[in-house]
Amino acid sequence: MYSYDPNTAWWPSSWWNSAVAVTTMMDYLQRTGSTSQRWIVDRTFEVNKGVFPAGVKSSDPIEGNFASRAIDDTEWWGIAWIQAYDLTHDAKYLSMAQTIGQYVQGYWDTTCGGGVWWNRERTYKNAITNGLYVRLAAALHNRLLADTTWLGRAIAGWNWFSASGMINASGLVNDGIDSGCHNNGGTVWTYNQGLAMGAALELWRATGDPTQLAAARRLADAAITSSSLSPNGILTESCDPANTCDDNQKQFKGIFMRYLLDLLTATGDSGYRGYAQRQADAIWQHDRDPLNRIGQRWAGATPNAGLADAGERARWSARRLNPISPTQRSSLMRSWKIAAVGTRGGGPGHRRRTRPVLRHRPGGHRRPGQQLVRLRAVRDAGRQQPAGRGRRHGRDRSKSVPIGLYSGFRRLHAIVGRHLADLVGHRGWRADQQPFGAKVGMFRSPSAVTAAPNWARTVAARRLPRPRTSRCSKYSLHAIDFDLEEPEYENDAAVNNELGAAQILQRNNSGLYVSVTMPGTTSGAGYFGTLLLDKSKTLGFTPDNFSIMPFDGGFNGATDQINALESFHGLLESHLGWSSATAYAHEGASLMNGRSDTGEFFRQADFQSVLNYATSHGLARFTFWAVNRDRQCSPPDNNGQTSGVCSSVTQNSWDFTKYSATFAGATPPTSGPSSSPTAPPPPTSAPPGGGCSAAAWSATTTYNGGAVVSYGSHQWTAKWWSYGDIPGGPAGVWADNGAC
Repeated sequence: MYSYDPNTAWWPSSWWNSAVAVTTMMDYLQRTGSTSQRWIVDRTFEVNKGVFPAGVKSSDPIEGNFASRAIDDTEWWGIAWIQAYDLTHDAKYLSMAQTIGQYVQGYWDTTCGGGVWWNRERTYKNAITNGLYVRLAAALHNRLLADTTWLGRAIAGWNWFSASGMINASGLVNDGIDSGCHNNGGTVWTYNQGLAMGAALELWRATGDPTQLAAARRLADAAITSSSLSPNGILTESCDPANTCDDNQKQFKGIFMRYLLDLLTATGDSGYRGYAQRQADAIWQHDRDPLNRIGQRWAGATPNAGLADAGERARWSARRLNPISPTQRSSLMRSWKIAAVGTRGGGPGHRRRTRPVLRHRPGGHRRPGQQLVRLRAVRDAGRQQPAGRGRRHGRDRSKSVPIGLYSGFRRLHAIVGRHLADLVGHRGWRADQQPFGAKVGMFRSPSAVTAAPNWARTVAARRLPRPRTSRCSKYSLHAIDFDLEEPEYENDAAVNNELGAAQILQRNNSGLYVSVTMPGTTSGAGYFGTLLLDKSKTLGFTPDNFSIMPFDGGFNGATDQINALESFHGLLESHLGWSSATAYAHEGASLMNGRSDTGEFFRQADFQSVLNYATSHGLARFTFWAVNRDRQCSPPDNNGQTSGVCSSVTQNSWDFTKYSATFAGATPPTSGPSSSPTAPPPPTSAPPGGGCSAAAWSATTTYNGGAVVSYGSHQWTAKWWSYGDIPGGPAGVWADNGAC
C-alpha cells in the first residue's frame, strides 16, 4: 500500500493499473480475513466513479462509471467491483459491474464472427479484451439470480475466443487477430494467458461443462511448461531479459499468478501448487532488495528495475540473503500480486517496527465475580492511515469483548510486562525482551450494567469449574479467552507467544477454561486462521475451544454465519486431524449483536438461528459483543451509525443476552428491563481521617506490586499490579500494614 494515494484514491500509474491493484488488495483481504485496508475499497469506488478530463487519471478522459475509450481498461474495473461485491456483499458494487458490462457489450459485433473491440475506434480485437469480457460476463451470471442474459454472452464470448485462432497450436495465447481475422503472431504476454485461463474457469463455474475446465488446465499447463514463459521453471515476461518492460508489462505476471491460484483452488492440483512455490522461492531469494521491495524479474538479474536506486542495487548485489522460511514463502505466495504491481511495502517483507506497548485504559472499579482475562500482543505497524481508520467507528477494535457464556461484561485493561510472566509461571519471559509487549484485558461486571439480571450474571458459575492454582485464583479466574486480532493475528511470533502462554496456563491451572478466538471469514477462518491452527498442532496445544467471529467480513445474516461455522468445522478437521464430533465439541461462535462496524445487521432471529445450529451440533461456546450494547438506541437505528452502548436495531433490553444464557443452560425471563441500569460511581480517593504518611489511595492511579498507600487510616502495600482495587476489598490486592 506504499504508493496508494488516499486523497486521489488510486495508485498513480495508469487507470487500469489501479483497478488491478485494488482487486489484488481485495483478494488478499478475502483470502486472509484481514480488514486493515478495507476502507480503501469504498474510498476508491466513491472517488473514481466520476468524470475526469484527459491527463488526470489517464491519457484518455474518464467518462463516468469507470468508462474509458480503452475497453479493456474499463473491463478491469468491472472485475474489481465483482471482487468488491464478493468481499462486502454491498449491492452497489455488483450494480456497477453490470453497468460496466453493458458498456462493454456495446463493443461486441460480428466482425470476424464476433468478439469485443479493444478500443472505441474499433481498430483491433485482441486476447485481453475478450478474456476479460468472458470472465466478467460469467462472473455476473454467477452472482445474479435467475440470469440467462450474461450466461449467454459468456458462452458466446468463449466459443468465439477459443475458435478465433488466438490460442496457438502450443496452447499459448498470442496478442490478437489481424485485419484478416487470423492470429497475428503477436507477443505471448503472461496476462493474456492468465485471463484466458481465468475466463474458461469462471465459465466452467457457471455451466459445469468439463471441457471448459479442461481448457483452463491446458492453458495453465502450456504456460508452466513453456521454455519462453517459464524458462528454468520461473515465470518470465518477454521483456524481462532486456529489462525493457514498461509500467503495464511489469504487472502482467502477477495477473497470471492470480488466475493460476484460482485454478489451484478449483482443482487442488499439486503441480500448480509446486509451480507457485517455485515462484515464491525465486522472488524471495533473487528478486528483493534490502528493504524487502520486490522487483520485476523474478529469476533475478542486476540491475533489476523496480528494486532500488543504483546505490542500493550495488549493496543489494553484494548482500547474501537468508533462505526463505516456509512461513515467508506461504505469505509471499498469497501476496505477490501486490508486490508485482509495484505497491512497495505491501508484501510480506514490509518493514514494521515492533515495540512493547505499555498502556493503561481505565475501566471502572473492580467488582466481585467471574473474570475473563484476554492476552493480546500489540505492535506498532509503522504505517500511516487516514484519520479514524484502524479504530472502527472511533473505538479500539480490541474492545470487542465477548461475553455470553463467561458472564464478563466489561474489561479493565492492564499492561503487565513481568506480571504476565508471573501469571503464566514463567518469570524468565520479560516483555522488554520480546518482539511484542502484552496487553491483558480483564472482563468483569461493569458499573454501567450493575443491575444486569442474575440469570445472565451467574451463567458461567453454573458451567465452568474454578481454577485451583494461586496465580489464577488471585483473579478468581474461571475462563481465559485469547482473542487474536489484527495486527498480531498476522504475525507468526505474536501468535506463537500467545498460544505458548495459553498452553502454560492450561497446563498449570486444572479446570481453567481456555479458548482461542480469531476473526471469521465467509470461508471459515481465512489464511492466517489456518496458520494459527497449524501452530497449535505443532505446539501440541488443544484449547477447550477455537472460536471465530463471523461478522465484519461480508456476512449477511445467520445463513452466512452458519456457513462460515460449518466451513470452520471443516478446517478444524483437516488441520488438526479431528473427527467431526471432536471438531464440533471444540468449536465456538463469537457474534456481534445489532449493527456491526461495517454496517452488517444481526438481529434476534439471526441469533436464534445460530443458537439452534450451535446447540444441535454440540458447539462448545456461544457468545457475543456485547452486553453493554444489548439495548435499543434512540432513535432505534441510531441514525444509521454503529454504537458501543446500544445495538442500532429495534429490540428490548437483554434480547441478545438471553440467547447466550439459554446456550449456557439458564432460563432467561420473558422480558427485560425497560431502561438501561446505572451504577453508583466508585470511590476516587481514600476516606478522610488518620495521620498516615503514605500517599492516599486513588481509584484512578495504577499501582505496581510493592506500592504503599494509605486508606481508611491504615497503611497498605500492593501485592501485585492493581488499578481500581479498594484496599481491604474483595480482590485481596492490598496487604494491611496496620493503623497509622
